[in-house]
Amino acid sequence: AQIEKISGEISGYSDHLSKTMICSLTLEEQDLTLRKLNEYQTHLRTLQKEKSDRLNKVLGYVNEVHTLCGVLGADFTQTVCEVHPSLHRTDHEQSTNISDSTLEGLEQMIQKLKNERRARFQK
Repeated sequence: AQIEKISGEISGYSDHLSKTMICSLTLEEQDLTLRKLNEYQTHLRTLQKEKSDRLNKVLGYVNEVHTLCGVLGADFTQTVCEVHPSLHRTDHEQSTNISDSTLEGLEQMIQKLKNERRARFQK
């Protein structure tokens, strides 16, 4: 209310005209603000879903690496740390890396372990 009053005083408009213009402007600003807020919220939800999907994918890959390491007798911790150190951290200070390079690294590690398993079975 004070902003409207001072804006009216500064612009030199009469109270009635000033209030009408400010109300109109305020509604327009609110509409733009709400629209922008909705855009940000939609963008945030999209990012949250992508993060969740990537985290689930990383966890699935890590579980597969764990299983393959168990079959091969390989050191799981060392194996996942080769891809990215955050994949075996138990503290919550640093979150699990879910970047494209980590996903690619896990896919490559899984393929490497599967090849090793296949080679051992063929012996």
